[in-house]
Amino acid sequence: MQQIDCKIDKYILTEQDMPLNEITTEYLQIIINKIKSARTQKYLSGILSQTFKKAIEIKIIDYNPTIGIETSRYVAKQSKFLTPEEIKLLMQKTEGQEIQRLYKFYLLTGVRRNEALALRKPDIDFEHKLIHIRGTKTESSDRYIPLFNELIPILKDCDFKVFKIQSDKATRVLHEILPNHHLHELRHTFASNCLAAGIDIKVIQAWLGHKSAQTTMNIYAKVNQNLMDKSTEMINNLPPKLTPILSVQPQNPKNQG
Repeated sequence: MQQIDCKIDKYILTEQDMPLNEITTEYLQIIINKIKSARTQKYLSGILSQTFKKAIEIKIIDYNPTIGIETSRYVAKQSKFLTPEEIKLLMQKTEGQEIQRLYKFYLLTGVRRNEALALRKPDIDFEHKLIHIRGTKTESSDRYIPLFNELIPILKDCDFKVFKIQSDKATRVLHEILPNHHLHELRHTFASNCLAAGIDIKVIQAWLGHKSAQTTMNIYAKVNQNLMDKSTEMINNLPPKLTPILSVQPQNPKNQG
């Protein structure tokens, strides 16, 4: 919900106040056209559409002015994740710094940026080894995830506010160390490691707070392809004695009959 509020404040509430029944499709199109990001255009047009649908339900207006709004075509970028070498570099460059704890937390939980920054000590249940992630995006993002053993040293001596770091600093420092990556890709890295370890997709979905497993599969298609490539390579490198059916030579037709 925090993410939605921020986008509404930035792009919509800065416009002039108008009664709902006076807002036209042309007026909304002007607002949408001011937004450079195709992804944000699509996101906000969806929010506006749901808002006006609700207004129709409670009989404030009798038509939905978002019908007919056009947005720029948004093509989701293929997910990227950090290699072991890049993770090692990130840890080396942040050695002894508070921000290293935060990066480790992202890599070991897959939570979203603001979910980690909103974490409070009462959200951590050391007895039952659970962490309450108070979702900042959707209803399904409010969830419990395991308190993995590797997280205990990171969290055991934390203050009431677990991570005292500004979100822009977390993003900026990572980009300075790894210019080809973004902070959200630590989340992708966690998911890729889970997939590589053979963890069920439904379990990963629950840990990440995705509404559906299909979302998880769509975002991490590249990870799956890498795993398939590795599996293919393993088959190709099997010793001949382990693949006898593949090593049988076809008979010469002249010798048949």
